[in-house]
Amino acid sequence: QDEGSQLVALATGVGRQGGKGGEHVLDICAGNGGKSLAMGSLMWGGRDGGREGKREGRLWVYDTHQSRLKHLEAGARRAGMGGLVRVLESEEALDALLSPETKKGAREEGKEEGRCDVVLVDAPCSSSGVLRRRPSLRWTLKPEDALVTLPAIQRALLTQAQAHVKVGGRLVYATCSLLKEENEEVVAWFLEQYGEGGKEGGKEGRFRALPWQGEEEAPLRAAAQAWRDRNGGEGKREELAPGTLQLLPHVHGTDGFYMARFERYR
Repeated sequence: QDEGSQLVALATGVGRQGGKGGEHVLDICAGNGGKSLAMGSLMWGGRDGGREGKREGRLWVYDTHQSRLKHLEAGARRAGMGGLVRVLESEEALDALLSPETKKGAREEGKEEGRCDVVLVDAPCSSSGVLRRRPSLRWTLKPEDALVTLPAIQRALLTQAQAHVKVGGRLVYATCSLLKEENEEVVAWFLEQYGEGGKEGGKEGRFRALPWQGEEEAPLRAAAQAWRDRNGGEGKREELAPGTLQLLPHVHGTDGFYMARFERYR
């Protein structure tokens, strides 16, 4: 698994907190489950992934392409995580994760109450960040898909995912893209809709950026500093927003992952 993919799992913060009964985590675009199993390892035994100090909890996985989840189930069993991972086999099952207190009227007003400590949206994207592995993509990628179609899908996924985050929980958005249209612009849209001063969920919104912090997130801060050393400096306008990170193959030696983390505060 690419180091960038592992950093996305680290960015979720799983395995470091959670109340009675352990953490409730949702991977809403699980695919074949690489990041799901990385999170499961952190949940199962903390950062070292060991069985000693085993934690309780639940890792729900969902994908619109259900056939991909069969590989994930098999991988979870091989890793000894069969009791931790639960596959959601339909969108109805996904909706059932919303807290029992959520009523139809509240959902229509955009005030859903989730029950997940962490929700990961590893969104479908142009895959422009993995061109070093899949160079043929440059001949098949259509500009309209990367600049219009996929960002619309990404915004819809974030809208769906935010409803599952409980107050105090975290929402992580990730792509393997280098394009601002899929990364910074989608994040800006989300904060405009649901952030402080956002349009939904009240005048003050419900989500705010959650910066990288603590000793265990030192690799994320180091990666952000490497980006600044290469792209920042006098006369350069680019800067990483708090709680975001763009990995670059020529800077970090990883695939070109982007990630952004938010905290639900009300």
